[in-house]
Amino acid sequence: MHPLAEIAVRRAEMRQMRSLVGDLSPSYFLETVLGVPQLYPKQIEMAEAVSAHRRVSIVGANSSGKDFMSGRILLWWLWRWHSVGEPAKVVVIGPTTRQVAQIVWREAHQAFQEARKALPGRMYPVAAQWQI
Repeated sequence: MHPLAEIAVRRAEMRQMRSLVGDLSPSYFLETVLGVPQLYPKQIEMAEAVSAHRRVSIVGANSSGKDFMSGRILLWWLWRWHSVGEPAKVVVIGPTTRQVAQIVWREAHQAFQEARKALPGRMYPVAAQWQI
């Protein structure tokens, strides 16, 4: 792609991203942009912790919604920083590659595809990557 065309695409994506911005909180993004149904109090606590603290570690029982929220929180993090014009990166660490690639990123892919409002950029179908 020609460099000027790349710049035009990036600017269009930034305009689209800014049109989604109302409130930069994770709650706004989860409810309004992604259309996530009712969350458990601990899931809301997870999202708010990531918003408020530099480092967050989540420990919980099986089937408590950690992976569901992790996939959506990583989308919020990237959306939040890119919406204000700042580059961002998310590093997801788990006990196994399967846990990260096949579970957390699968949740992110699903949220991206089912978002109430179209998100800019490209979510790679196999790779654990959302390029904005």
